Amino acid sequence: MPFTIDSLLTRDRVHLDIEATSKKQVLQLLSHHLAQSADDASADEIFEALFERERLGCTAADCGLAIPHARMPEVRTVRGVLLRLAKPIDFDSSDNRDVDLIFGFVIPSADDEARADALRRLMQHLVDPALARRLRNARDENEVLAAVTGIEAPADMAAGQD
Repeated sequence: MPFTIDSLLTRDRVHLDIEATSKKQVLQLLSHHLAQSADDASADEIFEALFERERLGCTAADCGLAIPHARMPEVRTVRGVLLRLAKPIDFDSSDNRDVDLIFGFVIPSADDEARADALRRLMQHLVDPALARRLRNARDENEVLAAVTGIEAPADMAAGQD
């Protein structure tokens, strides 16, 4: 089975026009939503993992997008949350552009490197300016999901997807 962005997102994990004023607040919101979708890690545990990962290096990419992520031993399944902010915020991005699209995810520490690499390649698709434009212009969660449906990692990299 292909490893796709829409396999990581569900309608209840897409949140539009969110009010946030700082990177820390965004990480707290992501942690809360990621914890809601499973019982394997608390919001505090997820926040600590995301915050620690950000300390290693900023996860902001070009075109106003950030992809905070963390590997966690207690997490059993890969899952993601997409936030579209009402107003862009400073996320320490290398292009000095404020961020308004945030795709956060957690991955089990036990996942093999092939699956982790597939996820990294999949996330590279999010940096596409045309996709970012579609996500910014989406009127609702269904339009967001339609924009990302079918974006997949190369078949040889999807090994390990359940």
